[in-house]
Amino acid sequence: MTPSPRQTYWQFFLWVAFPVHAWGIAIWLMNADAYAARALSEAFGLGGYLLLGALVESLLVFGFFATLSLLLPRRWPLLQRLDALRGLLLTATFWALALQAVIAFVIRQPARHAAWVQVLNAHWGPLLLLLALILLSIGLPLWAATRPGWRRLLAALQERVSLFSVLYLGLDAIGILIVLFRNL
Repeated sequence: MTPSPRQTYWQFFLWVAFPVHAWGIAIWLMNADAYAARALSEAFGLGGYLLLGALVESLLVFGFFATLSLLLPRRWPLLQRLDALRGLLLTATFWALALQAVIAFVIRQPARHAAWVQVLNAHWGPLLLLLALILLSIGLPLWAATRPGWRRLLAALQERVSLFSVLYLGLDAIGILIVLFRNL
């Protein structure tokens, strides 16, 4: 039985919510030692704001990718279009995490990486490499959406991610209550 478009888009929203919430909660936990000196209510308040921000970001990213789906071929069935979007989101998530890691690495030791940054600014090679990576990052998920094996892999990942995303959305409800309680 083919799922309805509403169910399919709900599953895609859960796919979008997973990396946003997982990264936000990981950042909150990495900074847990900074919260140790504060009151417990303040630590939970910051967590509530973080969850509310993650929910808003998930909605915005979902809206962006839902709009992006209008550019995909109409001859593709709905599930195939959403598999292409899942692949694009997976690729975008990878690049966002890689960029944050590079930025954090360069910020920690700027003098060590100054020569490397000057090379990037002075030559066209890195820019062309970046352009090739962007084209590959867009083309590869679109190609994978036409392959049944990759589509099954994405569907299996979707099932595993959905459980965590529903848990995160439950935490979002608690976060909204915390934010409302703190602001009343």
